[in-house]
This record gives sequence, structure tokens and C-alpha cells, in this order.
Amino acid sequence: MIFSDQQPPRLRSRFASKLSLFGVLFSLACLLLFFGCSRDKEFERPAYAGSAFAPLPPSFITGAAAVLLTNVDGFSAAASFMADSLPASSKQISGELLGRDGKLLFAPDPAQAKKQSGGSFIFLWDVAAGHGYVLSEALQAFAPLSTSVFPTNVMTETDSTALEKLEGHPSQEVRKVVQMSDGSSAVFRVWRALDLKQFPLRVVSATNTNSLDLHFSKVRLEAPSAALFSLPKAFTQYASAEALMTELIIRQHNLRHAPVEPSEPLYQSRERR
Repeated sequence: MIFSDQQPPRLRSRFASKLSLFGVLFSLACLLLFFGCSRDKEFERPAYAGSAFAPLPPSFITGAAAVLLTNVDGFSAAASFMADSLPASSKQISGELLGRDGKLLFAPDPAQAKKQSGGSFIFLWDVAAGHGYVLSEALQAFAPLSTSVFPTNVMTETDSTALEKLEGHPSQEVRKVVQMSDGSSAVFRVWRALDLKQFPLRVVSATNTNSLDLHFSKVRLEAPSAALFSLPKAFTQYASAEALMTELIIRQHNLRHAPVEPSEPLYQSRERR
């Protein structure tokens, strides 16, 4: 029916009201259809679409502080690390650190690693060479890591005569200056355990930038197996940590892929006394 000025005012008003109601309902239907399609597209879009982040080792094994952990032939210890530069969700990192012949292995606590990155990774690092690897047990793969700035020299600036008890060990505080390959330097306060071949039980940055606080406990001065610092022969190599992480997220998202079961754990934390 077509409206015209010839129709009675009441009839025109009735049809106008119905048309207005129909317009509102039609608009609502369009909006629901639009948002419904948007939600479907959002649901169908993989979580990894457009973004992936690299699983990176903590800075205390790749930065200036790393060289302070190479003064003993071999060790294993529980590590707790805090840094202001870390995101609020991961201000503190804990796990197990192993050292042998200038190389470090860090295995984050499994529960913490899964919560923060969605996967369990192990990090190998050669302090003198400035490069290492990230290994994924779930993916049975590894990827190279490297840095262009690495420690070149360490100097003891001041030595305290006072002794403190840390983790039950008599410890002496010293001030260390680490020189880096790019000409920069970093200053640390280090508490060395006198009965553990001067192993650094605590390392605290003495500068306002890149502040960190590193604690060790349950230290064992035993050389870990050399095999732990070697790449598993059966593992697949990826070009970068980003590529490894992207592949892992894709496999986790795509249920059509059968999960990969590792033949054996890369590293199992030992029960500590």
C-alpha cells in the first residue's frame, strides 16, 4: 500500500507505526547477522594468525651476568630470577640451571613455562661464543639463538671482608665489572659462597638500568653429563625461534595433527635434598 495525502490521518499513522517497527526489527536482524558472522570468523581464525612470539632464554644466561656463572668447572642449582624489564606477568622466573665448560643449560619450571609461553622449552647457551639453542620437547625440534653483544672480561672492583650466611653458606660480597664486546660495561654485586669454590649464590645489578636479582639454592658442584649440552640427533632444526614457535602453535591449534610424543625427556630435574 502506498501512502498519500489523501488517506485519513489515523490510517497513515497506523501504517507509519508498523513500518517504523518493521524497520527497527529489520535493523536488529541485520546487526545480529553481522555480529554473528563476525564471531564465526573470529572463532574460525586460528589463534596463531598474524602473530607469533619467540621463546627466548632469560637474560641472566645470555647477558653480562652469564660470565659470572662460569667460574666453576661444573654445577647444578635451583635458580630464581627477577628483573624490572620483564612483563608484569613474568616478573619472576624460576627453574634449574646447569653449567659445564662455559656452557649453560636452563630448564624453566614446567608449570611456569606452560602458563607463560604455552610450551616447555630448554635453553642451551655458550657464554664465550654468544650463541645457543632453544629446544622444544613437544615438537622434537630446536632453533638457533645468538647475540651480537657478549662478555669479554671481568674485573673485581671492591672486596668486602664481612661474611654473610646465604642458604647456609658463608658468603662474601664483591663488586664485579663485566666488560662487553660493544665497549659497554655492567656492574654487579655478587655474594660468593666460600665453601662452594666461590660460586655466586646471589647476583644483583648495581646500576639503575636492566636491574636484576638472581638467587641460587641447592647448589651441587658436580659436572653434569656432557650429553645434556649437545643437540639431540633426532630433533628437527628450524631456522629461528619464531619459526619453531609458530609451528608449535599451529600443531596445538590444529587437532587434525597427531600430537608428537617425545621418546624421552631432554632433561629431568633431580630430587634435591
